[in-house]
Amino acid sequence: MSTNTPSPPFPELLSALLGLMRTRLRAPANALFDAIDNELFALAEGASNAERQQLYFEAMRECRRHRSQSMVAFIANIDKLAESAPPIADSARTSLSLIEHETLEIDLAVDAMAARASQRIGDAMNALNQRLSVLLDLPIADDAQNPLGPHALAKAFAQVLATLDLSLDVRLVALRLFDQHVLGTLAPIYADINKRLIDAGVLPDLIAPAKAEHARAASTASAPGAPAQPRADHAAAEPADPDSFAEINVLSSLLSLLEQRMQSSASAASAHSESASSSALGQALARFLERIDQGQPLPPPRQFASQLLAEARYAEGGATATPAHAASIDLVGRVFESLLRNAQLPKATHSLFAPLQVPITRAVLEDPSALAIEARHPLRQTIDLLAEVTKGWCPSADPERESLGQLRAMVDAITHAQERERQQAAVQALKRTLDAHNRRAELSEQRAVEAASGREQLASARKRVHQVVAARLNRTPAPPWVSHLVSRPWANYLVLVLLRHGETSTQYREAVGFADILVWCTVAGEAQVERLRLRALVPVLTTQLRSGLASVAYHTGEIDQLCEELGQFMRWRLGEIERPAFVDREVLAPHENSIPDLQAAIREDQPVAEALDAALLYRIRSLQPGAWFEFGAPDDPAADRAKLSWVSPASGRCLFVNRNGLSVGEKRPEDLVEVLQQGLARILEDANVMQQTLALLQKQMRTNAAPAAEANRPAG
Repeated sequence: MSTNTPSPPFPELLSALLGLMRTRLRAPANALFDAIDNELFALAEGASNAERQQLYFEAMRECRRHRSQSMVAFIANIDKLAESAPPIADSARTSLSLIEHETLEIDLAVDAMAARASQRIGDAMNALNQRLSVLLDLPIADDAQNPLGPHALAKAFAQVLATLDLSLDVRLVALRLFDQHVLGTLAPIYADINKRLIDAGVLPDLIAPAKAEHARAASTASAPGAPAQPRADHAAAEPADPDSFAEINVLSSLLSLLEQRMQSSASAASAHSESASSSALGQALARFLERIDQGQPLPPPRQFASQLLAEARYAEGGATATPAHAASIDLVGRVFESLLRNAQLPKATHSLFAPLQVPITRAVLEDPSALAIEARHPLRQTIDLLAEVTKGWCPSADPERESLGQLRAMVDAITHAQERERQQAAVQALKRTLDAHNRRAELSEQRAVEAASGREQLASARKRVHQVVAARLNRTPAPPWVSHLVSRPWANYLVLVLLRHGETSTQYREAVGFADILVWCTVAGEAQVERLRLRALVPVLTTQLRSGLASVAYHTGEIDQLCEELGQFMRWRLGEIERPAFVDREVLAPHENSIPDLQAAIREDQPVAEALDAALLYRIRSLQPGAWFEFGAPDDPAADRAKLSWVSPASGRCLFVNRNGLSVGEKRPEDLVEVLQQGLARILEDANVMQQTLALLQKQMRTNAAPAAEANRPAG
């Protein structure tokens, strides 16, 4: 096996791998903390006693309070994973009796989940162990010693949990969710890391010999007689993820098919030498770039390819392109034509991609593998970055088109950079800009999710309080003033106590008891015992009312008025004064947050009247946060795009945010199905646009090539 020294140099390559881990784990980590919050809330709701409920609510508040710091700490720990030697094996522990019980529980949970994760991605882990062993010059005998492996990541998260004031069972809940939301997403990340190491020359021959031979054969067939490409060995590197595309093989296949067509055409007979062809095409590309600078639009992609070949042929000192060069130019034209038809890319952003056809054509003429993701060419990275950021672009998220203008300026810098180093620097500038935007959007999205979750909990608490109050008022008719006091001001206090302490708490039972007693006072009889009780309740009810309303920020004047009215109400019930006029007066303070109408709440929980597609409804309910939607009529330039950011664990309502992380609305799954069935919304496919484009082209060309081959087959 080869143990070539990695290139780029060790620090840069290690830094790139750690940066990849940080970037790719940010979204799963964010989803993890959302899941922890939801799980603790659900556990609190289902707790069997007030003590357990309080424990879960306190844990939820602790996680929310330190969420940002914990996210930062976990991501920062990734940088430290490779700084030390592989961890000492568990067998080095001399005595389990010396380990605290909680520490042992956590260690066992970490080891179990990491072992399961390693087993799920065994081939990728085996390759990563061997490559990192070479890169770090450290012995990595098994998965547990891999500084970027599931064991290291799980221990890093356990260290973050140790800094929080959480009980053992809450930490075990968090670790279980970590297994699901973070370790469950490692397969494609490790596939990318392995590809990075292969590109850097770290054990590239770990790939199966049969696959390597197939890749080399395809690469050789792409340009018979042409000089060997410098990245031919990299073309043999199949992605570790079996669902990903071997893009260099796809490119080789496409170029081979196109070159066969070029060789059979009449123009191939007059083809000039490769050097003359390269010179003429280079001059023609330069002239096209000048026209772009002068503000002239590029022709459509396939037309641009034809005009480029014609200009190279007929300009002064021109030459006919070789079949290989003509095939490369035609391929780029086909790629861009298909790329700009992709529904993931809004039409308004096509002007960002179109100018890239000029430098990418030049790059593919020099190296046919430049379009493949394995090649890590700056221009290919540019397409991927732009596709990722523009997927969520819509006029409402960028009304002044400032973001679009900024991206266009950065694309211009990449387009005009002649040397690969300058292109790479311009791409890194673009990436830094996008990373900064993504960080701001993530913070805004986190606030939007927290606000939506808070509203959901508040609505649930209000609905529950409404049911409790309505049950008491329906059971015992009360005067309007009592109904108002119990269902408006006091209900607000009940909601607050329910959210803070839970339904089984002493505080909540006492608050409900105030409503019970007040309603009882309206029907208390003339018996001496009841009159004595009424008189004894006056100071108790007044104190409780004053304290409760003060906690929900009622003004002192309003509290004084209600307490005064309560005193008069009790004196009337004791027979000391005539029935006060306010007792029968309908009172509604317009500024109060009224309890939602129960019937409206019931209607909200019902599906829409129209027939729903059950399969589509199941798909919507199965979507994970991160899926993008387009809302509006097809081909509407003003259509909005929004990302599914959060799904309520209680009601299933979906929160949507725009590319800036700002909330743009909430919808029930049934509402989403309805607009999808009406054609007023579309789910945007979550796939790499270039991979889609190359796979589609390969399928189309093979389909078209089959009838032609059959027609040219000799009879008999």
